[in-house]
Amino acid sequence: MNKFLFIRKLCLFLIFGSLYLPTLGQEHITINYSEAPQGSGYDLYPNAAGNGIMTPSGFGSTIPFVFGAIGGLFPAGYSNKNDLVASAGVGFGSSRRNVGFVGIVNMIDVSKGRNFSASFKLSRYLGSGTSVSIGGINMFASKDPKYANDGFASYYVAVSHASQSLESKTPGFSALTYGLGVGSGIFYIKSRQDSLAGRGTKGTAVFGNIAYEVLKGINVIAEWSGLNLSCGLGIRPSFKWPALRIAVADLTRFSRDKPRLTMGLAYALAFSKN
Repeated sequence: MNKFLFIRKLCLFLIFGSLYLPTLGQEHITINYSEAPQGSGYDLYPNAAGNGIMTPSGFGSTIPFVFGAIGGLFPAGYSNKNDLVASAGVGFGSSRRNVGFVGIVNMIDVSKGRNFSASFKLSRYLGSGTSVSIGGINMFASKDPKYANDGFASYYVAVSHASQSLESKTPGFSALTYGLGVGSGIFYIKSRQDSLAGRGTKGTAVFGNIAYEVLKGINVIAEWSGLNLSCGLGIRPSFKWPALRIAVADLTRFSRDKPRLTMGLAYALAFSKN
């Protein structure tokens, strides 16, 4: 495969950006199995099954695309009601050549079609399986107290690495990806309910995630969001399918009142001349 063609087609990268699920639009769609380069001279990239649940990734877009995503928390924190969020966005630029950009619009209150916010992500691939990103989540969201559980404006820096020594069951991709970052807002500030429950007001601000491929198209994922621990699965049987995340969030008593199920589904359509 010619190098220019590979760079253009590499990673229909990204899907998933939401409110309290900040990575549901900042994941990735990658090239078809048969198009993955083999042999020495190429870096291994994150596999298609995803590398985060509710934390951002350092990886970003490499070609133009549009995407849609929907995710939920079942139930929301300190509530018996479920909480859904929908997102749609566009990406352009290339994190390999210069900078990749993704802009996202979120509908935080899906049941009533209200409380919109915006998110963005800038990413740069540094080589050897490492990428860095900066971003903002839930910008311009309503400050009305009734939306207190829906999150608020937050900013972050994230660095992610795809292991170059553990190859995925899909040639050209890595079986192990991990990342670390620091952020404000939802990564650091606990809710008013946490404070009233005696769980304090501040988290760690530092977040991290790790994903390992156990079966082709299935990753086991664990992450620390800055406020709590989540564990789950990233599932993508085929590159033509949407990306699915299923996890249990809030596994510790550091924040929130109980563990809860979180799910997200996202799909991207990439644009390329090839």
